[in-house]
Amino acid sequence: MIQNNQRLDLIRELLSAHPQGLSVTEIAAALGVNKNSTGRSLDTLYAAGEIRMRRFGMAKLYTSAARMPLSAMMSLLSNPILIADADQTITFINDPFLSLLNLTREQVINRHITTVRGVAPDIEGLEAAFDAATEQGEVKEMIRFSGEEERIFLRRCVPVTLETDAAGTAVIMKELTAQIRAEQALHEQENQFTEVIENLQDIYYQTDQDEILTYANRQILPFLGYDSMDQVLGHTASSFWAEPEKRKKFLNLVRKRGAINDFETSLLRADGSQVPISTSSHLRFARNGEVLGLGGTIRDISWRKKNEEKIQVLSAHNRAMIEANLDPIVSVDRDGLITDVNEATVAITGYPREQLIGSRFNQYFADQIQAEQLFGEVVHSGQIRNRLASMLHADGHRTPALCNAALCRNEDGTISGIFVSLRDITDQEKMDRDLTRNERMLQMTEAVFTLSEQPIVIGFPDGGVAYANPALCRMLGFTEKELKALDWRTDLTSQEWQETDSSVLEKQALTGEPQKYRKELLHKDGYPVPVEIVMHLIRVTRDQNPCFCCYLTDISRDLQAAKQRAAGELRFQHFLNAAPIGVLTADSGGRIVTVNRRMARLFGHSSNDLEGRLTIEVLEQADLGEKHRFREILINGAENIPVDIRQKDGRPVEMLLTVAPVTDQQNQYQGMVGFLIDQTKTKKQERILIEAGRRISAMIDQVPLIALKFDRTGELISCNDALIATTGWTRNQVLGRDWHRHLVPPGETGDRDLTMQDLVKGDQKDWTGPVLTADGRKLQIRWTCLMLLDDQQQFEGTICLGEEVTEQRQLAVLLSRTEEEYQDLIEINPYPTVLIDADWTITRVNREFTTALHYTVPERPKKLTFLSIVSPENRPAVTMLLNEEVSHATCTLVQEDGRPIIATIRPGPCRGDRPRMLVLMIDQV
Repeated sequence: MIQNNQRLDLIRELLSAHPQGLSVTEIAAALGVNKNSTGRSLDTLYAAGEIRMRRFGMAKLYTSAARMPLSAMMSLLSNPILIADADQTITFINDPFLSLLNLTREQVINRHITTVRGVAPDIEGLEAAFDAATEQGEVKEMIRFSGEEERIFLRRCVPVTLETDAAGTAVIMKELTAQIRAEQALHEQENQFTEVIENLQDIYYQTDQDEILTYANRQILPFLGYDSMDQVLGHTASSFWAEPEKRKKFLNLVRKRGAINDFETSLLRADGSQVPISTSSHLRFARNGEVLGLGGTIRDISWRKKNEEKIQVLSAHNRAMIEANLDPIVSVDRDGLITDVNEATVAITGYPREQLIGSRFNQYFADQIQAEQLFGEVVHSGQIRNRLASMLHADGHRTPALCNAALCRNEDGTISGIFVSLRDITDQEKMDRDLTRNERMLQMTEAVFTLSEQPIVIGFPDGGVAYANPALCRMLGFTEKELKALDWRTDLTSQEWQETDSSVLEKQALTGEPQKYRKELLHKDGYPVPVEIVMHLIRVTRDQNPCFCCYLTDISRDLQAAKQRAAGELRFQHFLNAAPIGVLTADSGGRIVTVNRRMARLFGHSSNDLEGRLTIEVLEQADLGEKHRFREILINGAENIPVDIRQKDGRPVEMLLTVAPVTDQQNQYQGMVGFLIDQTKTKKQERILIEAGRRISAMIDQVPLIALKFDRTGELISCNDALIATTGWTRNQVLGRDWHRHLVPPGETGDRDLTMQDLVKGDQKDWTGPVLTADGRKLQIRWTCLMLLDDQQQFEGTICLGEEVTEQRQLAVLLSRTEEEYQDLIEINPYPTVLIDADWTITRVNREFTTALHYTVPERPKKLTFLSIVSPENRPAVTMLLNEEVSHATCTLVQEDGRPIIATIRPGPCRGDRPRMLVLMIDQV
């Protein structure tokens, strides 16, 4: 009879041979025993987990259970495991432990632990640990070992019972290197975050549940005028608010919404004064959800309040200037709708201001198609001047007018509207008709040359003069008859210019083309008159000798202007000498000609020590290779070249060199100008910023500003809640995307690759640029960029801290545009207009003033006062006008050539120290 153990072994063999399974009947038949005995044996194996059973209706199907040996299971674990028997002979070791020891299984199994030598944690120390585990139970200890890098393990020695029921010891190791280093990095990052908060320009604060200030960064002391934190911390936040009611409203909003941005109020300083601020605050919560208090930032907005007041004053000033203009002034938007008019516009159209504003401007033109064409030309060219148009009055009559218009643009370059100035020329048209009639009569009696204001002469190569117009006679002081009796080659030309005349005549005879050159003619009084001559060859018939027609231009003023430019260059040299950066000049041979005082201090030498030396000798350039390469840069010019210079004491100083070549009128190289900027402090700051960027990379979610982290390819890998709140994007929409290509508005992305190169080199650390929000708006963000470096000082990524400055940029642009509109209104005024300062010196005139009186604003140090062009008998009346004692004055003005002109003077608006504007109505010449 088969014993029970034998039956169990036979059943195991049967099921292993039939992996598809066997029923009870099949197993009983194979064993030769009854089904009841077979069923009891199957129940024993099933309870032990060695077989499995599946039901198919009433039938049962038995199969072998797949089991993994314990040793195989431990080999799959990632923790290093070693098992030894009571004699400390190793009976099992898994692959991770073998990898630590850098040994094979054959070198370890069945060997005593003291005979095994590996490269990982000292295995000899296990002998004492085994003894302790046998006596005391489980033993834990930290071990360290050094390889390519230090690794830290927790080693556990645990008494176990082996499969043979013998006693043994198991060693289980867990690596803690990453965990310990992460804890150290977290502690370091917490310190870095505190440093960032302390260096914010804005004030950061925290309060408890009772509104007691528990923390504030150091910016709060100078802002509120206190000396120590004890005067601030421990006090209620409401005690610093100048408006208690606003404090209540602020707290209600924060408690209701959880956070509030840009809440404006005023704080009390230590001296009792108030300072306007904008605060963004939020509730602080504990991990259990309990409210701890408030936290947020405070920003000084004094500058913005002052700018808003200035814009209001300028707007009122422009409004007064528009109303004071005698000509109609109209402001039109980009759709052609009137947005503003003055009273003169009401008079020329006959419609009230309320009806004009909001209506289409072209409907007040007699020819609306012409009006559309004029506006199209303004959009195309930027402005139009003195275009004839006909304005339609409400009663049907038409008024001829000269139209002047200028284009206005927004800060992004798009067209915002058009400023239009109209001038009633009813009387001028009558004068033009009379002038046309007189010109026709003159054309019948006089030649074109006689009427020309440009000096003209017709002569012959042998020196004869055939014709000289009155302008030439006036320029040289001769009559036409006297000129015809002279030989222009000798009587009107000094000996030094006679050879020039001969060469020009020869060249013209050969080429037949017009010749242009400069020379000096002799005045009747004997002094030279510098002129520019354009000579044309005239040949009526082949038989006649050729003659020439010369158009002359007096260039005395041009030469005087050249002298003034030379004087300006001298002043510029004085300016360079006072410049805060080093400046040197060198000749074409590379020798230093001059250095300014700053340059001499940078080198530690006197100017005399440096002048005359070669530029290459005093500038040691580390990255440009040979000296001939450096000479090419001195000739061709370059910007921001890093150079090292050695001072007199041998100390090197890091500099940035910018080279500008100097050429003559023939574009021939004459030398160069070099500019040196000390980079010692800048380099130090860059190193500090790089280190700071590496340290704060993991804390960006806690920064109150917009904080972003990019990898080395420019993809955004993390951001804080400030970005989400500001732009409206979700993290899933921005993370993993290229910021430069997907979150910068189209048309403003620039060159992404160059931007990334600038970040890697550290050239682009602070800038302002646009960011596209989820709803399509563009926000202006001022960024501060920090590079992240790995342990090998290689570029790893970038952290950017951003502050929204959209409102600041808009205010600055609006202020600039207001100033430009003031200047544009002066320039398009069709009446002679002059600006004078507080001591009545003329500072600016428009084109009409220059045309009427032939005056321009002289260059400094000369001054031209307005009273100097007023006749002496009228100066008291003009003085009363300038002192605002009368509203207008009619007086005689003296033109530059001494001729009198009668004009009515009316003052324009002025504000503060702005130059006074005077508008002249010319009555009679």
